[in-house]
Amino acid sequence: ITVTNKSSGITIGYFPRKLDIPENTPIETTITTITASSEAQNVARTFKLIDGANGTFKLGDVSIPPFVNIQSSMWTVPLVLARPLDFETREEFVFKVKAIDAYQREQFEELMIRVTDVNEGPSDILYSGGKDISVHEKLYTNDEVIGRFRVVDDDIEDKHVLRISNNNAIKLNREGELYVPAGTSFDFERRSKIKILVRVADKETAVFRKAFQVKVIDSNEAPTELILVNGTLFDNSPAETSISTVKVRDPDNANWGNQTFAIELVDDGHGLVKLDELILKVAKYNDVCTPTDDYCRIDYESHKALLITFKVTDSSSPPMTAYFNRMIAIEDINDPPRRIHLDGTIL
Repeated sequence: ITVTNKSSGITIGYFPRKLDIPENTPIETTITTITASSEAQNVARTFKLIDGANGTFKLGDVSIPPFVNIQSSMWTVPLVLARPLDFETREEFVFKVKAIDAYQREQFEELMIRVTDVNEGPSDILYSGGKDISVHEKLYTNDEVIGRFRVVDDDIEDKHVLRISNNNAIKLNREGELYVPAGTSFDFERRSKIKILVRVADKETAVFRKAFQVKVIDSNEAPTELILVNGTLFDNSPAETSISTVKVRDPDNANWGNQTFAIELVDDGHGLVKLDELILKVAKYNDVCTPTDDYCRIDYESHKALLITFKVTDSSSPPMTAYFNRMIAIEDINDPPRRIHLDGTIL
């Protein structure tokens, strides 16, 4: 007669019993230790996880406590976190663990794990005003909203405080709207890009920072200066005498490479001067000056200087116009005697 020793019963439990786990618990952390015992000795023992919460938890290696010899009826296994926990997604897990001995005797233990909320802090700042943050090259006469920031935070009920920490030209209001204050101006030629650093803090003072780039949109500007190069006008200069070359300065010249200018004389010094393309010259005789040898005489004794006005329009879109007044001094030269008057007939 052969008698086979079969297990007469299995008990199973775990410690610690209170399984409240913070959501920021690192993976591979041991959550609890599950222990089983059987009256049968010197037999194989194992555990099996029933519905492991979709892989969120796993069982470690089965072991026999070191203080018990191989004849012991006790065996243990750690329950380990396999995936990150998220309180906002799932607050509770309920599943079973099964202990099995070599005779296929088994016992189940139900575990309930509660996930506790932890302030996670903001994780990102998104701009919702379009693809890029941009401002125009102009003077802002009123406060103007250009976009809005949105905070990404797993704690969706959190309140957030946003501010810009490195720039005074662009500001944030309490609603998270990005705006340009009245009286602010931007110059594309001086600075075409602006870097801002946005800081957000939640109610637990967790802080997140993110840098954004603001593009300044170039606008056509009016010409800013008209220069008369090497301008000299001598007394009694004949018609077609070149007085000066006209040059125009415009802040957009560096950006509008093919920009040209239409230049007009709107006040030509009573007809004494004219424009020949970009050359200012002495005018020929016309109906507003007295002809002398078919040209308008430049007479220092009559005019010490000429005040003339230029109208300059650039070729950009939309075209911009500016007016410039320029004073041209007349250089005196010694005039020859024009008449000999005899007051008698005796030399």
